[in-house]
Amino acid sequence: MLSVRALLADIVDYAGLFPPASLDMVPTVDGYAAYLSAPEVWMLGRLIVPVARLDEFEAAAGDRLRRREGGPAWRLSVLAGDDPAADAAAILDFQRRHGAAALGGGARIEALEMKARDARELTVRMAAFETGFAAAEEDPAAGPVEVFCELPGNADPGTWVEAVASVGASAKIRTGGITQEAIPPAELVAAFLAACAARGISFKATAGLHHPLHGRFRLTYEEIPPQGTMHGFLNVFLAAVLLARGDAGDGLSRRELLELLREEDPRAFTFDDTGAGWRDHRVSVDQIRSVRGDLALSFGSCSFTEPVDDLKEISLL
Repeated sequence: MLSVRALLADIVDYAGLFPPASLDMVPTVDGYAAYLSAPEVWMLGRLIVPVARLDEFEAAAGDRLRRREGGPAWRLSVLAGDDPAADAAAILDFQRRHGAAALGGGARIEALEMKARDARELTVRMAAFETGFAAAEEDPAAGPVEVFCELPGNADPGTWVEAVASVGASAKIRTGGITQEAIPPAELVAAFLAACAARGISFKATAGLHHPLHGRFRLTYEEIPPQGTMHGFLNVFLAAVLLARGDAGDGLSRRELLELLREEDPRAFTFDDTGAGWRDHRVSVDQIRSVRGDLALSFGSCSFTEPVDDLKEISLL
């Protein structure tokens, strides 16, 4: 269905290195390579690698990073360390060695994801990164690199989104973890989505969105795993689309936004070739594409197969 394709294209940033999967580099790289050839590759986004492990990534990927005619480039999002200037230098070195996509490069760093404790630290870190990257402004292999700044656990979403906007970056929210305490309440996710939509700031999510719909699931891959209530990626991303859609005046109320984020019944959602909907609210395929391209960008997941398999279970793939 066109609406499913529009909502889920390039949506899963593969984060196999991170909990609960916590894979080593070689199986993570092997997994991403396999997903690049899978029928569901249209859902696959970037591979998540810490800047500090780029050398390890290159060693594991080997000759697969050499662009072959007609083959896809490896798209990376890298996690910042404690030294923005050193991160900028490492990113530039990687880009120059592997070349711009236009020059036949086989791998490209498209995004940097950073943390900061508050708006002041965010400004300092962003300025340091930009200074380190400025030397390569004329280098065709260098950029652009989109920067995502993660919402601190104790921050007000609206204030944080304003801080992110002030430094010209995109926002990031942590939507889960391996304990129930790590999963933010629907009220916080709603406030973050509303702030991004109101300010026109693009965002990504990370962690905890393994399943299409809100519900209770295992939190780890242990033999007897802890259980928790997790957010669903259909809930979160369709909510973002409905918040940002063009026909203002018929948007989601605060109550409806929370109800949508907590919706567990697949029958409440509709998808076809003209658009998608939740209960009485509906958006067109063009509206979905617009919001996905400009606002609701992707989510990080340590599993690519789990989201795919769950979508098949509810007959959306």
